[in-house]
Amino acid sequence: MFITATLTASLFFSIQSSPIETTATPPETEAASDDNKRECRRVALIGTRMKKKVCATRKEWREQAEQSRKTTEDLQRGGQNAGSGIGG
Repeated sequence: MFITATLTASLFFSIQSSPIETTATPPETEAASDDNKRECRRVALIGTRMKKKVCATRKEWREQAEQSRKTTEDLQRGGQNAGSGIGG
């Protein structure tokens, strides 16, 4: 207990005493660097309870989500067409 409190206090004071950067980055530069930042996620695999760690840039994650959304919409719309044999 004492060790935990000591470590927490020392961490707090080391953060307090560290200098703060005052350089501001322009919003467009910040957004571009955000897109290139790598992000890892744990993705469920079909047919198993295991998850796999997948890393990609934030831009790639957004593109993949958009493509998945479009594919889902296309499948849903395609299933409602007359003569498709599904739902009508």
